[in-house]
Amino acid sequence: MEQIKLLVRVGALRMFGSKKDLLWQVHFSLGAGVSREKNSLFKVPIKQWTLPPLHYDRREDALDEMELLGFPLCNPFDLINLDQGGVLSQYLPKHEGQRVEMFGYLVAIKNTGTSNGKRMNFGTFIDRDGQFIDTVHFPPSAAKYPFRGRGIYRLVGKVVEEFEFYSLEVDLMEKINYVNLEDESKEMVRAISR
Repeated sequence: MEQIKLLVRVGALRMFGSKKDLLWQVHFSLGAGVSREKNSLFKVPIKQWTLPPLHYDRREDALDEMELLGFPLCNPFDLINLDQGGVLSQYLPKHEGQRVEMFGYLVAIKNTGTSNGKRMNFGTFIDRDGQFIDTVHFPPSAAKYPFRGRGIYRLVGKVVEEFEFYSLEVDLMEKINYVNLEDESKEMVRAISR
């Protein structure tokens, strides 16, 4: 039962119906239900239950994927409330020498040390258009704003160019929370009941 639940949650069986419907069918079929002996003294009719239509939000799939696979299969920027998009990677040359705000999905981190033994980082992110953002985190920034795992980060820093390659010297970094679907569902129920 656990294996088929994992297949349903990761979307491998979506051609057979929605995740929620399939999970209910799995529990009804394979779950530890009431045992029905064939040689029972009394014949009790088996009730057939029908489920009401279940609410579906495509972002629920992404949360399942992150839990099971470690990353979403959709654009991770669809999972946050982003009012302002910041500067995109393709526009970095226009902002050389300026302090800008960017949003990026963390791809990789390289930890290294300076000549005096302090920790610093190089980061690689993807912006909402799928373009790479390379970042440099000098020791003061690396100590004050450490990486906090996979996800989308707000990056603030100075755009620098070296050998016609643009990167961001980060002086402020914070991880952005994903949308809380439970809060949105409660809000939707409140709006419907009004």
